[in-house]
Order: sequence, then structure tokens, then C-alpha cells
Amino acid sequence: MDLHNRRGVVTGAGSGIGRVLAVELGRRGADLLLVGRRPGPLEETAAMIRAAGGHARVLPLDITAGWAPQQVIETAVEHGALELLVNNAGNVRAGELEDIPKMMCRR
Repeated sequence: MDLHNRRGVVTGAGSGIGRVLAVELGRRGADLLLVGRRPGPLEETAAMIRAAGGHARVLPLDITAGWAPQQVIETAVEHGALELLVNNAGNVRAGELEDIPKMMCRR
């Protein structure tokens, strides 16, 4: 697939799998909007993409906020049509199983 100048969004792009995917997509020519909660790590990912010759902008926000998905879409399409989405944002719960509220457990 030719990704040169394809516009995309990667959520959870500040670390882990999201960062690796974003850097690889950027290396392959995608023009990316990087979304995540922490500005510093997003800027680091963007710098990696730019160093590889790609294009990246950052949008620090918590995608779980009710208004956030609309903001991502509006920001993404400012420069043209959105052509790819990697919805990688995660929500990590750490601790003892007994401490996780029952409503969060799937049956």
C-alpha cells in the first residue's frame, strides 16, 4: 500500500505499539496526526517521524473525554481528507483483581 502523503490519525501515539506504528507509517510517507494524553511523548514520536523524513502533528488530549473524538476529527481534516485511522489508545487498569469494580468486569 502506498502511504505517501496519505493523511492519518494514530491514537495512543506517545508510547508502545502506537509509537512504533506511527513511526513506521511516517517512515513510509504518511502525514500523521498523533493523539495522546501526554504532550512530551507525542513530541518525541513526532521528532522520530520527522527524522525519518515524515510529517507529523501532535494533538495532546484524552480521547475518552466526551468532546475529544470530534476534536480529533476536526483537527485531522484541517489539511484534507482523513484516509487512515489507527485507533490504538488504551486504558490500563493496574492492581488487584478484587479492587476492580464489578461493573468494569465483563461476563
